[in-house]
Amino acid sequence: MARALRVDKSIVIRCPRERLFAAISRAAELSRWFADRVSADMQAGSAVEFTWGAGRTAHRLRAQVLRVSGGRSVMLRWEDSRAHSRDDYFSISLEERRSGVAVVVVDFATKDTRAELEEIWDGCLAKLKETYEGEA
Repeated sequence: MARALRVDKSIVIRCPRERLFAAISRAAELSRWFADRVSADMQAGSAVEFTWGAGRTAHRLRAQVLRVSGGRSVMLRWEDSRAHSRDDYFSISLEERRSGVAVVVVDFATKDTRAELEEIWDGCLAKLKETYEGEA
């Protein structure tokens, strides 16, 4: 099995933390920046399906919600993950900063998938900022 490499990404957004928590935990908000469709809100222990695209070309992934922490973070594991090691999750957390709220992503990839995963998260975080920057 390939060694998991940690991928850390973050972006600061001028938006209330409560509003950004909704963006990372509610299906309707996640579908504005992360996936085209999201099946359910984030609740610990639940399964959530994410869909990108439509029709026969749609790509669907299911994730198990591992943790939702006090309006500050969510942690998930893709259901197709085979190893279930300690590096087999991704999390999105919110940290208050002087200039706004930092959205911090921790994910894991292999050497072969790291560049692609970093590009995906860069795009997602840019869309998150574009969607929520300045919202009250």
